[in-house]
Amino acid sequence: RLMYDLIARSALHAQALVGIVVSDALMRLTDEELNRLVYDKVEQDFLWIRVNGSLVGGCIGLLLFLGTQMFR
Repeated sequence: RLMYDLIARSALHAQALVGIVVSDALMRLTDEELNRLVYDKVEQDFLWIRVNGSLVGGCIGLLLFLGTQMFR
């Protein structure tokens, strides 16, 4: 019980320091390194956003085209 309390209190105290450590680590990166880090994490999501946007845009365009042809 004592060991658990000690570890829990240490982790709680260290939680405030995590933001400082992360901020310092990110400040050391160049803009190019930071951009590469972010892009590597979200590249797959961006790809699916593009695919979904193309499909939805194509469907809307097709519906508009068909609608104008029907009422012409």
